[in-house]
Amino acid sequence: MINLSTIIIAILLVSFGKPKLSYSGQKTPGTSPELFASPIVNTNSIELNSVFNSSMTEFFFTRIVNGSYIFYYSELIDDQS
Repeated sequence: MINLSTIIIAILLVSFGKPKLSYSGQKTPGTSPELFASPIVNTNSIELNSVFNSSMTEFFFTRIVNGSYIFYYSELIDDQS
């Protein structure tokens, strides 16, 4: 089952092309959707509302944990997150 994070990454790639970033040690995205940062972003929990900022240096998403919505944020600084 493909989750929301995977779909958003695929949409970003189609819309903006392939960015030139290190992706915090993750495999550089290609043209086919794949899980991103598993098990950090893709877990057995429900992740939703995933988005990158326009410069692809910040990533935001929400995870439902024990019925509570937890907001997560990651920032790329000096090519490291």
